[in-house]
Amino acid sequence: MNTLIARENNGQRTETSKRFWPSQEVQAPARRAGLPSDAREWVDPCTLTFWVWDEVEAAGAVPTASGLQRREPATATMLTLLTFAYANNVLDSGEIHDACKSDPAFRFLCGGSPPFPEEITSFRRRHRLELQGLLARVFARLISRGNGAVNLTVCPCLWQEAQERLDIARQLDDGD
Repeated sequence: MNTLIARENNGQRTETSKRFWPSQEVQAPARRAGLPSDAREWVDPCTLTFWVWDEVEAAGAVPTASGLQRREPATATMLTLLTFAYANNVLDSGEIHDACKSDPAFRFLCGGSPPFPEEITSFRRRHRLELQGLLARVFARLISRGNGAVNLTVCPCLWQEAQERLDIARQLDDGD
């Protein structure tokens, strides 16, 4: 399991995610956009679930050689689950797997069938850019509290925040 350690450095607060050994420290995402580390600090899990579903549904058509095609249901489910997890700073694939067994919101999102950590890692690698875009749009909804659109080109820090969380997820999985 991870523990978060807050440190003051030149007046700025940084958080470090520390695994079992001190040499496996990973910097948590900076809070440039003023986002909480766990989105559930600002909105309830039900609202967050609907926001994630809306974003996955809005990005529902994928380009193919024969035109636009609807995404496979299993892909949409995994995108929804991982976007929800990363928005809540649950980054390690093993922790996502465990949350799918113990947390009602996670269990609901995976339909009661938790993906294996290896499946999560593989999926994240194949769909990284899509996950990053979905996560940035969910962050935009958090910033606006669901009351309006935040232009991601005006606020690139949301895109960077999403990128950093995915980088940490990769580093945590590589350390296992």
